[in-house]
Amino acid sequence: MHKLLKTTELLGKIFNQEERANEIIDFYTSKTNEVKNRLSETEKEKPSVYIEVGSKGPAEYGNSYGDSVMWGALAKDSGGDNIAAGIINTWEPINPEFLLRANPDYIIMTGSYWPATPDSLRLGFLSTEEASQELLKSFTQRSGWEGLKAVENKNVYAIHHGLGREMYDCAATEFFAKVLYTEEFADINPMATLQEYYDRFLPFDLSGVWMMQLK
Repeated sequence: MHKLLKTTELLGKIFNQEERANEIIDFYTSKTNEVKNRLSETEKEKPSVYIEVGSKGPAEYGNSYGDSVMWGALAKDSGGDNIAAGIINTWEPINPEFLLRANPDYIIMTGSYWPATPDSLRLGFLSTEEASQELLKSFTQRSGWEGLKAVENKNVYAIHHGLGREMYDCAATEFFAKVLYTEEFADINPMATLQEYYDRFLPFDLSGVWMMQLK
């Protein structure tokens, strides 16, 4: 069983909330199983994807991930060919020249709130579409990126960094799958999945930008 599911199951037992825990687990597994089932039916060649944490701003490359860790594992589970697989074991910045040679089909940046770096990619609570779009665009203006096919084809995306480490990473899985297999997941709405999770299971109102495509 996935570690998140095991933890949720255990917390349900500890706090005598097993019914609630099972409700969350059922929500999670129904979403992730749908992605898994659809991917098993597609014969499309796996698209290549580059993932980077946008915490350092455009001037410095942030961490990327191997295919067994966090975003790398999520990309693998979502049917992506992570260009860092076999190059990065856990997480570290990728060599820019390697990225340019790999020329991925898709680029997915992750954002959050890193106030120490003003030009880092800002997503999440209190973020705005206009500001986040401008910050995401600035990463595509790095040296050499104008020739990347992901940039040329407008296949540059962003998602909140925290969505890859919680029970609502099922929304992130949907997002990756929809980015990489647009036709196969045309009817899937990852943001609606995240909204439903907040409405049903969290005592907070969801606001801000959590996932987007560069315009």
